[in-house]
Amino acid sequence: MKWMLLLLTLATAIARAEDWQNGDSLFDATKRNHAQINIKWVLVENVQAACNAETVRRGYKAFSYAIDACSFWKGNVCIVYSQKMTTQHTLGHEVRHCFAGSFHPT
Repeated sequence: MKWMLLLLTLATAIARAEDWQNGDSLFDATKRNHAQINIKWVLVENVQAACNAETVRRGYKAFSYAIDACSFWKGNVCIVYSQKMTTQHTLGHEVRHCFAGSFHPT
């Protein structure tokens, strides 16, 4: 019985961790920080370098893993950085950060 409970807990945690990576997974759109925002989309050659530079400029550590895009607030504008060739999933993921803040499981 304990093993089954452990397995169920682990499976649930794995499913939740994968949710944000699946561009087709449903999420509760009512859990957002903003209903209306301004978005600026910046295209860069090296998204890792651009996002790391912005993160460090804000006093945080650089990303310790590869990223495809990032988003930051400057005043009342949410700025999304991506490569010139990107995917709908990547752009949508960052725009969701603009509306909902941090939604990745911790």
